[in-house]
Amino acid sequence: MMHEKITSRFLRHPVIVIAILCMIFWFIDSIPFAKEVVTGNRLLLLAGVLLGYLLYYGTKIYQKTLTERQILIGIFLASILIRGMLVLLSAYNSNQHDTHFFVAWGENQVGSGHFGYIQYLLEYKKLPDFDPRSSWSFYNPPLHHIVCALFIAGNRLLGLGYEACAENLQILTLFWSSMTIYVMYRILQEFSLKKRVLCLAFGVLALHPIFAILSLSLNNDCLATLFSATAILYTIRWYKNHRFRYLLCIAFAVGWGMMTKVSVGLIAPAIALVFLAVLIKERKEWKRLFTQFGGFGLVCIPLGLAWPIRQKLLFDLPFNYVQPLNKVDMWQYVGDYGVWQRLKPSISSVLQHPWYTGLPENQHQIWQEMFRTSLFDEWTFQLPQGIYISLAKVLVLLGIMLGLVTTVLFLRVLLQKGSMDGTMKALCAVCYGSLLFFFVKFCFDYPYICTMNFRYIVITLLFPVLGTGIWMNEKHKKHPGAAVVQIGQILFIVLSLAFLLSYCLLYGQSEIQTMMMPK
Repeated sequence: MMHEKITSRFLRHPVIVIAILCMIFWFIDSIPFAKEVVTGNRLLLLAGVLLGYLLYYGTKIYQKTLTERQILIGIFLASILIRGMLVLLSAYNSNQHDTHFFVAWGENQVGSGHFGYIQYLLEYKKLPDFDPRSSWSFYNPPLHHIVCALFIAGNRLLGLGYEACAENLQILTLFWSSMTIYVMYRILQEFSLKKRVLCLAFGVLALHPIFAILSLSLNNDCLATLFSATAILYTIRWYKNHRFRYLLCIAFAVGWGMMTKVSVGLIAPAIALVFLAVLIKERKEWKRLFTQFGGFGLVCIPLGLAWPIRQKLLFDLPFNYVQPLNKVDMWQYVGDYGVWQRLKPSISSVLQHPWYTGLPENQHQIWQEMFRTSLFDEWTFQLPQGIYISLAKVLVLLGIMLGLVTTVLFLRVLLQKGSMDGTMKALCAVCYGSLLFFFVKFCFDYPYICTMNFRYIVITLLFPVLGTGIWMNEKHKKHPGAAVVQIGQILFIVLSLAFLLSYCLLYGQSEIQTMMMPK
């Protein structure tokens, strides 16, 4: 009984729990012997964890004492343990986006891409003072790279070599992805999802492969997603209770988000709409509200616009600048395909070959690539085993079907009267709609395979899951279609879990994965 009380108090501080779990993985990752023992005996460890789950939850079910909270904790623990194992298994410089490389340390040289950006900050201890167009990815805002540079410096103080420090960077993204999942859980709670509905919604989010992908990705996507989710959470909370501290949380989340990745600013119109709705509803309190908005602007505007303004003044860089690909990357070009060819729904290619091939004839359709990369990214989960590939095909087919159904249910909730507060409908609709619109626009403005990646719009995953939960929670929990949706969610959770565990067990760093690069 005593240990349950201690555990209960400990779990009241989930951010601390997440940080401690990440520190455990950092400790293992930092000691080669410990890492070798853990990764070399992962089958045995998996069997032990599964046995522990079966004993604990089997006992709770038998005693009829299983609670919603215990299920949620079990889901989240499984999520972070799997993603932590993936971090231990995957080299920091494999399966990345725009990270490029580090060069030899301590020689007043820097590499390219996000890694080069981090190395520059660590070596020169200042922001880049040259035209960012001359080095890949140096046009990005610096917050992610500053945190990574400080993390490497801290690891160096503890006596770790540069290679070990670089390897440990994935502990940061493990923490950020875990925090994103936790923040999304808090968003679900704000809409009073209950019991099975909440557990299934959270399971779909926590065990979705995209968060495993983000845990391994050392560019700025993961931190930007965390700030976006945080801004949405505190917008909802401020709408319910106009506390100034909630407004400051929104300001810092959007501001720091834009200091991580400027595209975080795309959620700003949806937040502004909530501000406007509250101002109209409570216009008699306009003085107090304008005071709060003033404080919001004093924090958010300088943080959010400082970097693009700096780049414009110093280097005449457009606010919406995106670095063009080099000629060597023209094999990704899909601009020769028409609008309908790129927008028409089709799943034939992804079912024939679920992995990224880099062949425009197979990978020019935006929606297909969006679903594919949400589950498998580009290179991340490629392995040659036949059973594993079959599992991937089933997972992507189920993912597409569930994605379409949950999107329809989300739209139905938006259109149906009384299913959701009107202002919250506007927040979700504008946020979801604007992100999807600019994603599609981005895909046409920069018509390359790599631009159709779901990593740019991970936050959109939240809205169909939330809408489906509201649909099942309020009016349609006895609807015959609700059982079908729940079965689909359970199957997706089980298949995602099986897929990620299979990858953990089959993966070997010495293997050459089945990367089909065009010649």
